[in-house]
Amino acid sequence: MHQPSSHPKRPGFTLVELLVVIAIIGVLIALLLPAVQQAREAARRIQCSNNLKQMGLALHNYHDTHLVFPPMFIYTSPYEDTRSIGGGTGQLTMETTRKTAWGWCAFLLPFHEQGALYDLGGIGAGTYPAESAAACATAVSGFSCPSSSADAQVSGINHGRNFFAEKIDDDDFLATASYVASHDNTAGRQKGNEGKEIGGFGLNSKTRFAKIGDGSSNTIAVGERSYAKSATYSANRTVPTWIGTCSADTNNQDFMFDIGGSSYYPINYSGSGDNERGKTFGSQHPGGAQFVFFDGSVNFIPETIDLDTNSSVNSVFEYLIGIEDGHSIPAF
Repeated sequence: MHQPSSHPKRPGFTLVELLVVIAIIGVLIALLLPAVQQAREAARRIQCSNNLKQMGLALHNYHDTHLVFPPMFIYTSPYEDTRSIGGGTGQLTMETTRKTAWGWCAFLLPFHEQGALYDLGGIGAGTYPAESAAACATAVSGFSCPSSSADAQVSGINHGRNFFAEKIDDDDFLATASYVASHDNTAGRQKGNEGKEIGGFGLNSKTRFAKIGDGSSNTIAVGERSYAKSATYSANRTVPTWIGTCSADTNNQDFMFDIGGSSYYPINYSGSGDNERGKTFGSQHPGGAQFVFFDGSVNFIPETIDLDTNSSVNSVFEYLIGIEDGHSIPAF
């Protein structure tokens, strides 16, 4: 006679139950993953904000030391303002010996605890030692937004440099950045138009606090520029580099591409062209970009901010760029 086992059967999962458990886990992951991604982006945005706060502090320390804010970039070669552009003098003669020098981020290195890098590049000495290329390839963490997907370095630079052409070759690597100085409401001022930009930074500019007539809390100093990689534009034309960015070729050297932000196009401009994205502000934070104002405060400005792209200064974003346009700033 068959005797029942003294060991009871252990209950197990049926195939249906297993599939149900897997489905539940999948649903939970689908629900939690966006929250995790949002939390990570929030942390990156906070770090970006801290970068801008440090940049604002560096600008203040620079002003305390030199009594002016740094120029957007310095043009060092002698030149003649002889050629008429659009009915007025502005663009320079195309002499082959003209050269440009360092941009505004380079001047802030000593105030970002990067004095050694500043000396390596010969920035303060106004020289261009053999080590300049190595210095220019060195990334500075505080100059890059953690949300940016840009490469740490770019090569094949044309509009990504403002340097002695014989010192930085097209195949040299330059460290990228995520921030540009507030420049103008145009597509970019040409050399010979010093002082005509509405923003606080321009060619050979020497802006003082006293010049910011609209108030330092109402005026943008520096903002983001970072775009996701795309096959429709070249990174070396749209990604800033901290050394500065006026092109070193003979056709486009007159323009302050990449290093200066403009309200000529909206924030997070969706156009695909190099030139368009190489002039505006933008970020990989959803809905807008972050800016540090001349008082050191950091604000997130939505991409929907009021903007009129004609030549007149008559919209909120342009008012924030201009240092002395005399307009009050409504809420944005």
